[in-house]
Amino acid sequence: MLMTASALMPSARIWAEERTSLIINDADVGDDINQFHFWVHEGGYPSLFEGGDEHWTTKKQFGDTLPSFSMTFLGDKITLYGHRTNEGCKADVFIDGEKAGEIDYYRNGRLNKDKLFESELLEEGEHTIQVVLTGERSESAGTTLEAAVDYAVVEGTRREFDATSITLDRHSLSLEEGMQVDLHTAIGPSYATRIPEVVFESSDPAVASVDEEGHVKALSAGEATITATLEGTQISDACTVSVREAHAELFYSTISDENYHGYPSRYLDSVEDLYNEPGEHEEQDVMWKNDVFSSRIDFYTKGEAIEDAALKIDSITDASGKEADDLSASLTWMHDVTSHSDNQQIFDVITH
Repeated sequence: MLMTASALMPSARIWAEERTSLIINDADVGDDINQFHFWVHEGGYPSLFEGGDEHWTTKKQFGDTLPSFSMTFLGDKITLYGHRTNEGCKADVFIDGEKAGEIDYYRNGRLNKDKLFESELLEEGEHTIQVVLTGERSESAGTTLEAAVDYAVVEGTRREFDATSITLDRHSLSLEEGMQVDLHTAIGPSYATRIPEVVFESSDPAVASVDEEGHVKALSAGEATITATLEGTQISDACTVSVREAHAELFYSTISDENYHGYPSRYLDSVEDLYNEPGEHEEQDVMWKNDVFSSRIDFYTKGEAIEDAALKIDSITDASGKEADDLSASLTWMHDVTSHSDNQQIFDVITH
């Protein structure tokens, strides 16, 4: 009787796990998963580096303090790429606090996008790699002690990750009737692959309504809570919206340092200041004779335009508060803007 191998062995199926790889450019900087945390200088030559830039440092930059860079990644293997050069130094590589190898940045002649370090196969999961300069160099290397990284390649078994958090960009809003604003959400973790739809809901739509995109409209005086929830879960975040009755006309001004920029995103904060800090506003600085004091002055109006606005000097005082006898000062308009939107809409009071 002839028996086949399959008859002698139990049935089996072999599954090949799907592998995935992710290129993380050095420009992706931050404290989140798959982001670089740097000490080094960023430089760019689009034709030479991944993404057109890389991060590098030399003895001139770091002095006597030996620097390091790090990244927390999700996977089971990581490879670092960057340039080697005649001036390259040495570095130790640590993974999860344990020394995993070394990098010698020296090479006779520069080579970009060179493989600097390749880890062994790790347990699938979250790991942190850190590269620490040692201050040492090869015998043939120059004394510049140069080091760099261009990008990393993270590998792992393809997995699905559920979203576990949702965060609104604002948790409180003070609006007048008729004002509108968009709420934006951030989903965590950043590497989540299964992300439910975001559902917006208002506790009192008569006070403040919200649509499926997070667009809030202030409709009547009162308070409402806007909640953003990941559909089918208990994961949510909320924003309290306080709505005031609309004034037919308001005039408000701020005086601030010239480096303050009145972006549209700050408009709502200015409205809040209008109610919380009524009255006069001032900006102080010290001037010497023939000196120039620069300041930014913003005017907020609604209902109607104000024509022929003017600035005047009432007094100049010394440090003790004593007014100067000779008021020899002049004002110069450096910039006159009727509206500034940065291609964004600023919604204000709507007639109702």
